[in-house]
Amino acid sequence: MVAGTPATLAKDDDEDSPELLLVESIPASTDTASRKIIETHLRALGGPEALVRIQAVRVTSQQREGKTEFEEVLIQARPKRFYQQITTTHLGTDEVLVTGFDGETLWTQETSDKRALPQTISGKELAAAQEGYFLDPCLNWEANGYTFAYMGEVKSTGRKHYLLKLFLPSGHTRFLYFDAKTLLITRIGRETLIKRTIVDMDDYFTSYEKVQGVWFPTAVEKRMEDEVYGHSAVKLIEVNPQLEPGLFSMPQVQEIWLRQR
Repeated sequence: MVAGTPATLAKDDDEDSPELLLVESIPASTDTASRKIIETHLRALGGPEALVRIQAVRVTSQQREGKTEFEEVLIQARPKRFYQQITTTHLGTDEVLVTGFDGETLWTQETSDKRALPQTISGKELAAAQEGYFLDPCLNWEANGYTFAYMGEVKSTGRKHYLLKLFLPSGHTRFLYFDAKTLLITRIGRETLIKRTIVDMDDYFTSYEKVQGVWFPTAVEKRMEDEVYGHSAVKLIEVNPQLEPGLFSMPQVQEIWLRQR
């Protein structure tokens, strides 16, 4: 799901949080019911032929989190590379923060500050990028090392859903809600630690748009413990855009040595 990927890079408020509390034992294999739901979901999403044609996507959206509004340009490319540009306007001045991942190195740079150099990111943020996905959590799930468990039928926003629990290779989990009628994902939930307290976070996908035969989420409502704290509205979706070489790689800094005589 395009809207969900880099969001996993958000830092907890407490850097010393005991994250092992969130790690669970991974099932030995994905059960038959989960496999059937995933297969049906991918057909509903657009089908194998339409999905395989998408090698990259650029999504431009307007977002709000709390009182902060910003524009996000997110570019994803197979297998799991991405480039994210966030532009926030403060006192009439644009502040631009970019984050990139080339499959190995995760980096960030405040490009609006000409003196700011690109910085590598390690630790849990890098691990989250390495466990990320392209386009949808069910696409190429086996190659990503994901395992699923069927949790049964549940109600979400008053509608019947099938609930799958996604186990990432690290043992962290996500909860995927599939609408029983459309088989599209309408909600992705996760647990996070804020000030050493486990908190439920959910992204609700409230609308979709079909682009080149594939359904993309175009509106997302972000909730923390059932309280809405943010929104995302997609303005433009570009499939297989032309990408400049080296877009996902960390910019090289040219050092200039001044020699005094």
